[in-house]
Amino acid sequence: MDNEWRTLFLETLERDQTRISRNILEYPHGVTKDELKSAEHILGFELPSELQSLLMEFDGIHEYVIQENGEKLQTSSIIWNLAEIVDWHISWTVPNQRNLLCFGNSALANSFGYLLENGKARENEIWQSDHETEPPEEYLIRRASSLREFISTSLAESLWF
Repeated sequence: MDNEWRTLFLETLERDQTRISRNILEYPHGVTKDELKSAEHILGFELPSELQSLLMEFDGIHEYVIQENGEKLQTSSIIWNLAEIVDWHISWTVPNQRNLLCFGNSALANSFGYLLENGKARENEIWQSDHETEPPEEYLIRRASSLREFISTSLAESLWF
């Protein structure tokens, strides 16, 4: 497996180090194809191909800050791990009839994901759901045309809000 996602993160972090230097990102080892297929079976649809690729390289991308006492505090998950994506979908999206397949959240509790159409996630569009509106889908912001663009611009512009 190549490290296409790792390269993207490292390039973005290196380019914009001063803006995001207070954040520490962790990248757990990726999931297997079998784990991915099992999750998709539970969801009832395939995940978008770019999300599949990222999850096979990293099972989530988590953001931390170091407090004054040296303790590491998780502030958000740019990408949740596969189990969290499935759990959120089953426990929140489906029962509440939401239309966003969430894959991550910001420190301020905004969620990021793909719009659902006809029971499937629509590829190539990333949206943000504002946590302060009820229901959140009433205020969706189109954030990017791909997961790659979303990650690189959000990190670089500190848009995890």
